[in-house]
Amino acid sequence: MDVVINDIITMRIPKGVIHTQASFNNTIVTVTDVWGQVISWSSAGTCGFKGTRRGTPFAAQTVAGNVIRVVVDQ
Repeated sequence: MDVVINDIITMRIPKGVIHTQASFNNTIVTVTDVWGQVISWSSAGTCGFKGTRRGTPFAAQTVAGNVIRVVVDQ
């Protein structure tokens, strides 16, 4: 994974950790490095889900795919 910080520094991150916080109302997926610094995050609300659909398993699957695609594209 290549990470761009402030549009200047690019560094390679060989390992990452995916944190998922799922509740009845929303699902948030965060990708961090092994030291806990956030690389990217996404939630069901930012993916376009509204209301109670944000807490569904399909929304969680879509959010995870979205955040992984963003990290790989960086």
